[in-house]
Amino acid sequence: MNKKVKKLLIAIGVSAAFMVAYLLFQLAFGFVFQFFISIYVSAVNSASGTPLEYQDLVNKTVEIYMQNAALIMVVSGLVFILLSFIIILAVNKKGKWDLAKIFEVPQPTSRAVPMILFCYLSGLCFNIAMVNLIAVLPLPESWIESNNESVQTVLGGSVIAAYLATFVIAPLAEELIFRGVAYNLLRDAIPLKRRWAMLISCIVVSLLFGLYHGNFLQGIYTFILSIVLVIVHERTGTLWSAVLVHAGFNSILVQSLLAKVVYAPGWEILNATIFFYAGLLFVFLVFCLTKNCKQNAADRDNGAADDAYYGNGA
Repeated sequence: MNKKVKKLLIAIGVSAAFMVAYLLFQLAFGFVFQFFISIYVSAVNSASGTPLEYQDLVNKTVEIYMQNAALIMVVSGLVFILLSFIIILAVNKKGKWDLAKIFEVPQPTSRAVPMILFCYLSGLCFNIAMVNLIAVLPLPESWIESNNESVQTVLGGSVIAAYLATFVIAPLAEELIFRGVAYNLLRDAIPLKRRWAMLISCIVVSLLFGLYHGNFLQGIYTFILSIVLVIVHERTGTLWSAVLVHAGFNSILVQSLLAKVVYAPGWEILNATIFFYAGLLFVFLVFCLTKNCKQNAADRDNGAADDAYYGNGA
């Protein structure tokens, strides 16, 4: 078999494996959770002398599951991320892949904090733009309802779990899969000039990213978001900038939860303040993470840390 074809097939296979594994992790954790919840609910009601009918038991189990969907996403996503990093680092040591360099944190410079803040706020502003665009476009009601149902599934239950799921786990897991693994492998495996390989990989990964979200409206704006994330990743030379933009984009999703928690006259100001300081905290944590870390691969290859990191490099 031609080496180029073999490399492309391997890239497709590995990318598909990561995507399917992430979905299976969520389904498996969800199934196990529902199984034990159904046993618990059945036992509690039997002990109280009022055993539930089968359909009532199913309805109660589904209700509890929906209330804890974000928690399930956090646990399954965290396990998936840890295992993925272990696999990537282990395989990289054998010299078969060079994916580990994608996840290296850039060396801090005098402009690190402004860049991190810019990435986070860019994602937040992009979400606001999409929300306002959707509000003015004459979209089918079914699209909007399907999108709202998808969002509310994640936002149901604990505020902390919902925040972790949307603000931390989803950006990390999805960037690892779609931009970190799939995009980079496909870009390097497509036997065309680099610009064409980048374009084709970007479109393919963005289409898959849109399909992954499961409904038409969310698929459209996540397709656009994916293109933005690919550009950010390429221009900065690190995946962490894309993670920050993604986190900023997702952080606005929990506004409805915070609105319920702090609902009162003038709650919008408090809500905005919470988001602002949450953003600053995240920036501070990421900045601390960059201390004493190796310079990323793009910086080393280009020989100009600032230019590669801040988008002035090739």
